[in-house]
Amino acid sequence: LVSNLKDNDVVIAVSQSGSTFQVVDISTIAKKQGATIISITSHDRSPLAQLSDIVLHIPGKVSPFESGQIPDRAAQLFMVKLITNGVSVALHNSKEAIKKTAASVAQWIY
Repeated sequence: LVSNLKDNDVVIAVSQSGSTFQVVDISTIAKKQGATIISITSHDRSPLAQLSDIVLHIPGKVSPFESGQIPDRAAQLFMVKLITNGVSVALHNSKEAIKKTAASVAQWIY
């Protein structure tokens, strides 16, 4: 899928260390396709950060052997939530879409 990206696409790459091979490799391919790379990392001088157009810095300097800690994941998820909320607000019909989604699943809420 990443090979089909274009210059108007955005990739959000998440790596606490900024050196996760798969994340950096996929981001490199996306960058070659013209996509904008937004990274979420705690290492500003990492390969991922150097490749990115926008770096969103999160706290927590961990070694590659310590990755996956709950506070680190919480910071990453919080940043993703902020991004998705921002995109939702930016879309003019986002409120209507949210209402339609809520109505479609309301029958399953107890």
